[in-house]
Amino acid sequence: MTEFAPLLHDILDQINSRFGEKKITAIHTMCDNGLKADGIVHGVTFRCLTESHGKLIVDWINNNWVYDKSRPAIKCGSLHRNGSDDYHINLQVHNRTEEVKFGT
Repeated sequence: MTEFAPLLHDILDQINSRFGEKKITAIHTMCDNGLKADGIVHGVTFRCLTESHGKLIVDWINNNWVYDKSRPAIKCGSLHRNGSDDYHINLQVHNRTEEVKFGT
């Protein structure tokens, strides 16, 4: 059975609750340097309905989680087009991914 990083699982649950159930099209177990990590899934790709719907989800992801404070250019969520008319969201977490705390 595939094991998901707990934070990735939590974020996916929140996305499904807020935006509707998403179909995962790929899972990723690679770490930053391209070597196989511990076999735990740290990233997924899933389909979204439209570009605007995808942007809404990606903005929500990146407004609520920071992938790694030491590398601010890397985001938890990104949107891309998959060669056809389908839009996909890449969601990734790191051991240093943190939830954004508002009002602290």
